[in-house]
Amino acid sequence: MSMENNTPTTPLPPLQTAEHLLNGDENFLASEAWWGEEIDKCLLDFAEPYKAPSWTLSNQGVCFAPLGDLHGICGLSGHGKTWLMVQIMVALLKGEFGTLKCELPEPPTVLYCDTEQSKDSSIALKHRVCSLCGLNPQVPQSRFKILTLREYESVVRWRKILKAVYEIRPTCLFIDGILDIVQDFNNNQECNHVISALMATCSHYKMSIWSVLHENPFGGKMVGHLGSTLLRKATDILRCEKQTKGSEIFFEVTQTKCRGRDFPSWKFETLPLNDFGVVQMIGTPQSPDTDNLPQQAIEGTPPKDFDWLSDLGVWLSQALSDGVLREPCTLAEVRNVLKQYGGITNNTRLQKDCQALRNHNVLRPQPRAEWQEGQRYPKYTLNLD
Repeated sequence: MSMENNTPTTPLPPLQTAEHLLNGDENFLASEAWWGEEIDKCLLDFAEPYKAPSWTLSNQGVCFAPLGDLHGICGLSGHGKTWLMVQIMVALLKGEFGTLKCELPEPPTVLYCDTEQSKDSSIALKHRVCSLCGLNPQVPQSRFKILTLREYESVVRWRKILKAVYEIRPTCLFIDGILDIVQDFNNNQECNHVISALMATCSHYKMSIWSVLHENPFGGKMVGHLGSTLLRKATDILRCEKQTKGSEIFFEVTQTKCRGRDFPSWKFETLPLNDFGVVQMIGTPQSPDTDNLPQQAIEGTPPKDFDWLSDLGVWLSQALSDGVLREPCTLAEVRNVLKQYGGITNNTRLQKDCQALRNHNVLRPQPRAEWQEGQRYPKYTLNLD
């Protein structure tokens, strides 16, 4: 007997489509547990008006980093990511830093969470931010808080961040870095959960969250599945890269992702002018104008015994006392003081020191109305208190 004679002749029932099963059959894909879900709150109300983003920052006039969204900072280890965060925090607290401007109508509150470095590193960061903002680093600030979390386990770090957000209600939260609030940066489920929780926190508190994440040494991608998820979900990603040109060392910031307009990159350098160092943009005028600073930038002034400029201030004070320097003075006269009293002969170092003195309001430019007839460049008075 052939096999053909044993073939069933009864036709198979027609395939049932998903549409057929959905019509009256609540058991379709019952394992997904969808039947009890409510969707009324998810349906868009077409009468609801459009609300423009509440931008936190702008660079050269291009707004970015809206409230209610997640943003990222990436780069290799030692490539200036924390220094970049300092610049952003200063812009928020002071109102501006170089080409960065704060776009918020009300004075923002900043919470910085350090998950990996020592408490001394956090103290140094506090001094850097406060010195650039003209704040007293020894006095607690109502709009600038720092959380040190190095000694805790990853899950505890995340819980403490959430508790701090609840109590402080910051406008902008900085997590340096999010790699230390997960146990496995390649675990899809854990990474998706953390990024989703960060996004939910942004939306719930209507705040901006900046997350720092390292790059892989090769390939330029952020580490693990955590990096891939952050790249997909973040509104803005800024990348920081250390570069050298001859004996000069500087850092370049580029915007690798945005959901608005792209802004131009910028370069910055760090100067070892004291125990903590200072940061400044390269090629950007940054002389503070205290008459036009927003009121939120003034929360206190450094005490007289706190001199972040160290020997530079001592030399200038001594030159005034000796009659070698008179106010108003020119930059050339200031450089001569640094040469005579400090023994500084390197022109690059002299230029950077004078730029730092202007940036930190030690050298105050004369108002244009006080220029003498025929004067073609500003002269400076000294603020050595």
